[in-house]
Amino acid sequence: MVGLLEAISPAVFQERVRELCANDPSVQVLSWMLGPEGTLQWAHSVGVVNDPILSKLVPPLPPLELRRVTAASEVPIFLWSGLVDLKMFFSFFEQYGRHPLDGKAKVLDFGCGCGRLTRFLDGHKAVTAFGADVNPDLVSWCAQFLRNTHTCLNRLSPPLDFPDNTFDLVFSLSVFTHLPEERAEEWIRELARILVPGGILVITTHGYPALNIIRDSLVHHQMFQVDAKRTTALIDELEQKKYIHLTYQQDSLTAAKAGEDYGNTFIDPFYIYERWNLQELAIVAQIPGALRGYQDAVVFSRNQR
Repeated sequence: MVGLLEAISPAVFQERVRELCANDPSVQVLSWMLGPEGTLQWAHSVGVVNDPILSKLVPPLPPLELRRVTAASEVPIFLWSGLVDLKMFFSFFEQYGRHPLDGKAKVLDFGCGCGRLTRFLDGHKAVTAFGADVNPDLVSWCAQFLRNTHTCLNRLSPPLDFPDNTFDLVFSLSVFTHLPEERAEEWIRELARILVPGGILVITTHGYPALNIIRDSLVHHQMFQVDAKRTTALIDELEQKKYIHLTYQQDSLTAAKAGEDYGNTFIDPFYIYERWNLQELAIVAQIPGALRGYQDAVVFSRNQR
């Protein structure tokens, strides 16, 4: 498969980036500093914000009220983080997955939000992109503005409205960071069902790297509604219990529209290995802090049947 950045950057997009480099010395210096890949990352984040021609070559931006629900609301951060997070998932697919014989992978973003990641797949010629989310406002926006992505509303619990053996890659960013224990296991089994044999599932979780950041960061204290002392106690508690779920307060539950038991979840990696290493779904990698040093990543492969 062509590299992700090349695949999502059509010729007209790359030509505009070259024009900016040729006509603006500051962009030219930036390209020398960042190199070709870094320059495309800049173009898909800061570039599309600052340049009206680039902005017309990508999907529109979700409104602020939707961006606030799922990620940092500042537009360049929203875009850049979505791109590098997607690159992480595709790097695992390249390493552990198998590409379909027809050369076009079916990919599902489970918990797609307002398309922070999926927007970059909307024009990918070697991918058929799907998104699913429990929040109807987010699904409605994606369905309207990500025209090449098949977006659907899922229920709080399985099943999804997809047949067995559908997807080559399923990724789920910061969904299992919020689910109670029983529902998380239900969704792991359901996502296994819709993978093709040899297909790859990648999820992110809150583990010890996340707790260490939360403990030392005033911003995260406010975000998680804890202080350093409480976070230190959570680290000790996780070592004993292995799975901790803290339900959100009502205002956060109302905004998320993801059920009354939605919250913040912390999972010990040994729990994941012991409980989610299934007959039909094998864990092939666990990477602490894989998501920008914060969330852990777990890579599963669907066993042959």
